[in-house]
Amino acid sequence: MPLGTNRNFQNLLNLVPGTTRATFQHSQFFNASSSLQTEVNGQLRQGNNYQIEGIDDNERTGLLQILIPPLEAIQTVDVSTSNFDAELGRASGAVTNVILKSGSNNYHGAAYEI
Repeated sequence: MPLGTNRNFQNLLNLVPGTTRATFQHSQFFNASSSLQTEVNGQLRQGNNYQIEGIDDNERTGLLQILIPPLEAIQTVDVSTSNFDAELGRASGAVTNVILKSGSNNYHGAAYEI
């Protein structure tokens, strides 16, 4: 699936109903990991919660995601926008949980053209 800007998985939020287009909100100096932001269901972008394997991956301000894994390391991206379970209830917008691939004994590779 073509992901556009910097091959960032956060572009998948553009496919979720009720979201605005994912964009850069800060300069490269403050956003070195090239994190994208979106508004969900009319809530501010600060209301979103980003997780990796169920662990919060937000800066202290809640504005940006700290670690953005490469696409080759991602198995699934789960986006919940309303009626969260109790363990996800810390967000007013969306909860995005990234599940990483497990390791194996085989060599794998990927190629792409910019």
